[in-house]
Amino acid sequence: MLLAIQAGGIGVQDLVITPLILTITSLLAESAIGSYMHRVEAELKQHQFATVNNALFDGCLKQRLYQLPLAVHSQTRFNISEQQCHAAELALKEKKHGLRIL
Repeated sequence: MLLAIQAGGIGVQDLVITPLILTITSLLAESAIGSYMHRVEAELKQHQFATVNNALFDGCLKQRLYQLPLAVHSQTRFNISEQQCHAAELALKEKKHGLRIL
């Protein structure tokens, strides 16, 4: 500070304009970095979704889901026998407004 005063003093630009310009450039730099970070975050989320989708669904679940119908007995697929289905159909035909359980 002494050196600045000895060399000609501190001018208006040193006291007012320089901190103002430094503040503005700092805000602009933070804004640019912030928008870049948001874009990188969105790209990483898309990459993570694609990776999880490929690794989990396509790698594991897809094959097991395709093999599931082969493991289920066709006569009692929903744990309902054929006789129970026919009895329910007959009950529905008798009552035109639907089957009332209660």
